[in-house]
Amino acid sequence: MGEDLDMGRLYFPKEIIGENISDLKQILEDKNIGEKREKLAALTYLYFKEAENFLKTADTNILKPAIVMMQVYYNIFKEMEKRGWDKINPRVKLSKFKMLRIALWPKSTL
Repeated sequence: MGEDLDMGRLYFPKEIIGENISDLKQILEDKNIGEKREKLAALTYLYFKEAENFLKTADTNILKPAIVMMQVYYNIFKEMEKRGWDKINPRVKLSKFKMLRIALWPKSTL
């Protein structure tokens, strides 16, 4: 999140983060950032489940790249969840082995 803010980007709904933020850096100092990230995580999880449900009826052979991306992002999401939503740094990364495993044997379920 800090790296994204350094690049002038923030992927956070205003409904959760608040409308009165004038400087994006204030977000990192927000004492309720963990709670806000947890709300975003709940929404994110619903989108993952929605994608998973779609894949039950889709031709997964033509969607392999999308499935690999979904699995990579879902694994990062789960690592962030384990670490705790109040922790912003360091950035969560998957091992090269795990990335390779996902790429070679993607599964369309979470």
